[in-house]
Parts: sequence; structure tokens; C-alpha cells
Amino acid sequence: MGTMTSQGSPGTSDRRKRRGHQYHADAHLLSGVLERPIMQSIPEQARLSLLDWRGGHLYQRVQGYDLEGLVSFKSGYTRVSGYRSEKKHAFVTIATSVIEGLNVFDVLTADRVVAQVTTSHPEPQGDDLGHVPHVTFLGTQFANLKVSGYDVNLTVNPEICGERPANDVPYLFDEEFLNDVRTQADQIVQFTDVPRELMTQSREFQKVYQDDLDEIQLLKENENKKEKENRVDDKPYKLNCSLVEEIILPKAIPGVTVVRNVMYVRDFGIVTLGNVAVGRKHERDKADPKGEPEMSNYFEIKMFDLRLGCVGEGRITAASGSGNGIGKP
Repeated sequence: MGTMTSQGSPGTSDRRKRRGHQYHADAHLLSGVLERPIMQSIPEQARLSLLDWRGGHLYQRVQGYDLEGLVSFKSGYTRVSGYRSEKKHAFVTIATSVIEGLNVFDVLTADRVVAQVTTSHPEPQGDDLGHVPHVTFLGTQFANLKVSGYDVNLTVNPEICGERPANDVPYLFDEEFLNDVRTQADQIVQFTDVPRELMTQSREFQKVYQDDLDEIQLLKENENKKEKENRVDDKPYKLNCSLVEEIILPKAIPGVTVVRNVMYVRDFGIVTLGNVAVGRKHERDKADPKGEPEMSNYFEIKMFDLRLGCVGEGRITAASGSGNGIGKP
């Protein structure tokens, strides 16, 4: 755990009678479980968590991790911050995870990877209470990503979630956002150029995105049943998308096929890049743990989500961060 290195943001209550904002951010460098050739869990490396009404700043840097020469990184750091911006009139939460010298089975390598998610909850204005934030992944990047020594280039869109929906409507009820997510999920579900060795894994993997398509259909049906001002319910939802719009291979890599933000690597596994989860969940007030939980909108990024098979087996996540928060009123 890191150490608080700055004072909490002063003046959490504002002149628009907002009673406060609970900042919530999490970040870690690497986690997962390896099943073959050895059985070994990977605890969350350099994990930081901020959950506080005052805001603040936490930072932690680590020098290296090596799991029996199978999974390693040379160095990395995490940061989480929360503060009230006088200039933007917003409550800002930032989660950052930076991993340097990543190496997975000497197949997948990257010099530097940055995951960063920033949410800005605006101060209340009229009927808009600012519970839904603007979200950006500005700063997120891959540097010198390679598979088997071959270059992998990526087109990244840090504004994948788009503009903040009007009238405090959650992203999961915003038609434009849902259409973008559906397009991404359709491409992954319909992809058939899968290496034979990964077919079983692929069916399980693609089901996640088929479930997203079913969820989108349900959300749209609910939207059609309700008037606009009443369509936001208190049920938890979660959808996956990616800020990686395209994977570009300057030179074809033997045994590798790509779709959207996914690489199928024969004899290695399924590599998902820049995955973003957008969801809603109930979150309790830290200062009132026995009180009724509030609905919170959250945004989580995983720069690498690896489903390994053949040369090694297991599930590994690298460079992760999430941000959300709840406010009163």
C-alpha cells in the first residue's frame, strides 16, 4: 500500500449545496493465476486504492517482479488521486498503472504500457446532479508491443466512451454508446478465423461478448418501455468495449490472427488489449457503512487480459485501473 502524499482536497461541500463526493479509484500492475507449467497465483502487484470523501493522492513504485522466468516486468508504478477542481467545477478521480519491461513466456513483450482512467463528476446544475461523470483514458498507451519479436501497432481512442450523456443519464442507457459497444461485440462474436488449438477457449471467450449483446438488447427493450425521464433504474449492469480500435501488424506474424482489439496467438492463447468495462453497481458510503448503498457508475481498464493455453496455461491481467465515485445529493 502506498502512503498519503498530499492533503485531501479542501472544501468538499460547494456553493450549489452538494454535500460531498466520495472518491474511489483502484490500480494495480499485474495479477492472475498460472496453472501450467507451474501452479502459482499472482497477487495484485503494487495495488493502490483510494476511497475517501476528502480526496488525496497515493503513489507506489516497485522494482521488478519475476515468476520463475515465465511472467515478469522490470519496474512499474501506480497512482490514485481525487480532488475537487475549482477550474472545471468538478470532482476528479484518476487511476494510473504503468508497467515497464513486461515479458510473458518470451512471446508477448512490451517496453512500457500505461493504463489511465479519469472521471470528472460535474457539480450539480439544476436537475443534473452530476452523478454520471465524463470519462477519458487520456495518457493510455502501448510502447513497443511485440509478439514473438514481431511489431504490433495499435490505433487507440482515449475517448471511446464519447461525450458525457445529457441530463445525468448513465452511459449504459445512452443509445450512441450502446450502438458502439454492439458494433465491437458483433465483430468479436462473428469472427471465425480462430486457430484450431484455441477453439475451445474461443467459444468461452466469445460467450462473454454474446452476453453483452443480450444485455444491450435488454437495455434497449427497457428503454422503449419507459419514458426518458424514468428509464434509469437501480439495477447493476456491465458491458465491455475497448479503446483499441484496430490492431495493425506491419508484417504478418505466423499463427496470429486479429479482430478488433483481440489477438489469437496459436500455441499461446487469446490476448485482449485495452479492454474497458463500463458498469453500474451499488456502493456504500465509507463514512456510513450501515446506510443504504448508492448507485455508482464505474469505469475499469485492463491493458492486457490474457487467456493462456499450450506453452503455458492460466489467466493474467496486466496494467489495470478503475475509477468511480458517489455524491450527495
